[in-house]
Amino acid sequence: MRRSLLFALLATVLCFGMAPPAGAEDAPSMELRVSEEAVTVGDSFSAEVMVRLPQGKTLPGVTTLLTFDPAILELQGIEKTLDLGLSVLNEEDNRGKGNVKIAFGADNPDGVRPGDEFRLFTLTFKTLKDAKDAPIKLLAFEGRNPLHAVQDAKITVKGLPPKSYGVLSIVPPLVAVILAMLFKNVLASLFIGAYLGVVILMGGNPLAGLTTLIKDYIFVQASDSYNSSLLVMMVFIGGFVGVVTHSGGAAAFAEKASHWFNTRAKAQLAVWFGGIAIFFSDSANPLILGPTFQPITDKLRVSREKLAWLLDCTSSPVCILIPFIGWGIYIMGLIQKEFTALGIPETDFDAFLKVIPYQFYAIGTLFMIPLVALLGFEFSAMYKAEKRTVETGQPMWPDAKPARPSVSINLEEGVKPRASMMIIPIVVLFVCIFGLLIPHGFPVKRIPGAVLRTALCTGYFLGAMSCLFLMVQHKVKTAGQAFSMYMEGAKEIVFILMILVLAWSLGSVCKALGTANYIVGLSQGTLPGWAVPVLIFVTGACISFATGSSWGTFAILMPLAIPMANALGAPVHAAIGAVLSGGLFGDHCSPISDTTLLSSMGAACDHIDHVKTQLPYALTVALASAIAYIVSGHVESPMLLGLALGLVLVFLLVFGKLWGAKISDFRSEETR
Repeated sequence: MRRSLLFALLATVLCFGMAPPAGAEDAPSMELRVSEEAVTVGDSFSAEVMVRLPQGKTLPGVTTLLTFDPAILELQGIEKTLDLGLSVLNEEDNRGKGNVKIAFGADNPDGVRPGDEFRLFTLTFKTLKDAKDAPIKLLAFEGRNPLHAVQDAKITVKGLPPKSYGVLSIVPPLVAVILAMLFKNVLASLFIGAYLGVVILMGGNPLAGLTTLIKDYIFVQASDSYNSSLLVMMVFIGGFVGVVTHSGGAAAFAEKASHWFNTRAKAQLAVWFGGIAIFFSDSANPLILGPTFQPITDKLRVSREKLAWLLDCTSSPVCILIPFIGWGIYIMGLIQKEFTALGIPETDFDAFLKVIPYQFYAIGTLFMIPLVALLGFEFSAMYKAEKRTVETGQPMWPDAKPARPSVSINLEEGVKPRASMMIIPIVVLFVCIFGLLIPHGFPVKRIPGAVLRTALCTGYFLGAMSCLFLMVQHKVKTAGQAFSMYMEGAKEIVFILMILVLAWSLGSVCKALGTANYIVGLSQGTLPGWAVPVLIFVTGACISFATGSSWGTFAILMPLAIPMANALGAPVHAAIGAVLSGGLFGDHCSPISDTTLLSSMGAACDHIDHVKTQLPYALTVALASAIAYIVSGHVESPMLLGLALGLVLVFLLVFGKLWGAKISDFRSEETR
């Protein structure tokens, strides 16, 4: 049996020498060593060479000299990154002697921007004999000068044969979910689940598990370029929310808006329309709409649990249907890779469009919102929450712990808050966002994630500043008091930041344990072609619920689903739709998913109450989707979307009669 490979990554920051060295041997270097145990002969692994450019620099001509021991390691391939504007100028391949010299030059100035971390190339090695302590060294230089334009560089290892932890791999996410449900303490549950997973990885050593969790997971996830930018964006959002709520602007806006959205149904539909309009970001959606509509829904006696469900249902389920944003580009990339390997001539864009009618869960979820709002039928935990709010006016249960605390508005006597202190900042927010994105081709072209997050942060900051200005101008608060409100709002976001970092850490631990691979392994076997879509849907739901990641589920299942459907004669487009729906469903209702957490935060709702009330509704759409996928295995037709939506309507009416009732619409006092 092949033994697992354990690698220690030793990457040094490139030195910035002023004088050119005598030769390449003085160039900054990175070194990777195979460690811990010998490598079984025949094992293969790959290493990515990553670099980052500092601000104010562009990519120069890069020369790399790779050295290794050819008696131990065989270099099987070099995959260059041509899609980032890099082209090979020359290549001197001397693999048999253990060194390879490759030169690159940037022929596309827009391909790599300052501050970007990008993949230079990927190396694939095969072990020829005992490879313990075998070094892989990379020298990087610009001509004969050190590569001073590069801020740092590293070698990362991927594609290693993972050690199988079997049923233990699903224990950490299970423990986290169960503890969160039982004790309603998400922070502690996530930490315990992640810690338990790392202890398993460390062979049962509790002390090593704690230090490794902090050093290799919490620190790493918090410092990841995408994660850290999201955390920073959350601070800007917290400041914005703080000033528009503490100033009384949100309450004043709710007072006026209650004349426009004067019933529960209208308020829910308004959130639905707003969620569809903010289609460009699944994280921005709940954080923009939640604080805006929360005072309105509170006034019209819509529960916080219902608001959180509305926000969650109009975030990822909307984004997954749009081909020209990050979600669509990512999915099309996964599709195209498999189509190319199988020789399927269809383009990824055409395939994405044809798959949309088979995204039963996303469209079914969006369809359920107006049904619930207009028909008024509620059931299960959501029925209890809505009944409580309509009858008592309490937006939450007495023991609820909202993810974003409500604020008390303390204004001087005689000072009246103005709705303009909410409306103008929102206008400034959207003008800034769209004004910064349109020059980059929005909404026609894909917008890089860094550009999108920068636009959001800028919009939130300038929106907050406009609110501060209005407060001072109208003498609602002094400049010092207004600034304190901004800082108070930023501080109120710390709790959710901690939850996000721990959720990411738990997801990373699950990846190391092979949780997703274990679940996939359980579902493998001989299948009739008609069963492929529904099996993929169920498998994807289990993976994403356990890991809290839909994108990770797509990456795991797409390379399995498309070849499987092609080989067994199953409908390929339905199989792709099943991957997307299964991954979305599990992520949508998982308590450790970041979008679920953000929806709780946006609605200022107790996170566990949000999960409990959303799960029956999500399962309703999932049941309708599963039936439609079973039928799609026999009859491939876009018209099956009508079957799925019809089942959602039927189930809503039946479940509403069995486990709930029709909630009467509530109208605000001013319009009676």
